Amino acid sequence: ENCPTPEGQLQYGCTPRAHFDSFLWGFITMYHILSGENWNVVMYDGIKAVGPASVVFFFFVVVLGNFVVLNLFVAIMMAKFDESSTTIREKEKAIATMRSSFLPNKPNDFAG
Repeated sequence: ENCPTPEGQLQYGCTPRAHFDSFLWGFITMYHILSGENWNVVMYDGIKAVGPASVVFFFFVVVLGNFVVLNLFVAIMMAKFDESSTTIREKEKAIATMRSSFLPNKPNDFAG
């Protein structure tokens, strides 16, 4: 495969930007895949490098990775809803306490 160089000449056998040759680049490549941005290009590069069996790896990474990311998003949303619910309950309790201190306990207390 030909890769362009800064001088405009062609270089043979270059490594694509997203690869698994080191831990750092593997981590960055996994983030790239899980973000959903152009992950199919990484999969095609994997097919060229390893063979058609790499499709199974990419399928599981995309499906399971998106499942994990979705669950993290839902967990964060649920935590925020719980926090908001607790805050609203505390405010309602404070309002009820304030009302009970100003209003009489029995409705007939106003009757003369």
